[in-house]
Amino acid sequence: MEQSSLQEDGARAECDRVAPRPGCLLKSLTNGGTELTVQVELLIRKEYRTNYQGLKVLDIGGYFGESAIFFVSAGAESVVCVEPYPPALRRISENLKLSSIKDRVKVIAAAVGPERGEGLLLVSKADPMGNALQGLEGPKVVTNSSSAVKVPTLTFEDVLNEANWEVVDVTKLDCEGCEYAIFSTVSDENLRRVKVWIIEFHDGAERLLQRLRHLGYQTRCHQRPNKTGIIWAWLPEATLP
Repeated sequence: MEQSSLQEDGARAECDRVAPRPGCLLKSLTNGGTELTVQVELLIRKEYRTNYQGLKVLDIGGYFGESAIFFVSAGAESVVCVEPYPPALRRISENLKLSSIKDRVKVIAAAVGPERGEGLLLVSKADPMGNALQGLEGPKVVTNSSSAVKVPTLTFEDVLNEANWEVVDVTKLDCEGCEYAIFSTVSDENLRRVKVWIIEFHDGAERLLQRLRHLGYQTRCHQRPNKTGIIWAWLPEATLP
């Protein structure tokens, strides 16, 4: 399994607000923890790279809007942000107003799962960014969950239809375990409508890599000892960020 390199350079973060670019502020849900870790991934390690000029980005696992705003600040033409957790949705709306980019980000208030309907979102007592649909969650979410919230669910195909995009330049998928359900239920045709996948996985990469490579994607993977990590996968004709 090929290991990805992580480049570090200077970036500044505060406890409750960060700036992906000058004049662009974010309010988080807490004053630290994994929310600041996400800022390190985006701004310091640059795990999602930095050039999204003119690209259409599907952001599944929107949290408080930090990655959607990052994609726009990195040049994305438009972003569709998918997030089911009500407090996070309120914070996304607030952050889009703060950043004056509301017209370039469409928010879909739903979780992505194997079927359309309703599901229970397990809410982590330790990490408000670690919520996941019941039945699709990883072991960390089960351990840390303290309550459940009923939320609407959409299939990946539903999300593509809501976005009204025939082809997606980049999909960022970070949904605390739903990545395996998506990849086991979505058709080859719909998976290949995405030129570049950036997948945060939570229980090992091999199942995802096998499907992607079978569909002709080139892949790069960084897996940590706890079986979490990130996959980059791209079709030969894709433009990488």
